[in-house]
Amino acid sequence: MRVELVYRQVRALRIYEGASEIQRLVIAWHRQRECQN
Repeated sequence: MRVELVYRQVRALRIYEGASEIQRLVIAWHRQRECQN
């Protein structure tokens, strides 16, 4: 039971970190487009 709880917490953290990384990439892409215009 304990292992399952830890696994769920780690999985949620990995999903959250992935979302943050995607947000960083989108922001960088928008800034790059603004600089080119």
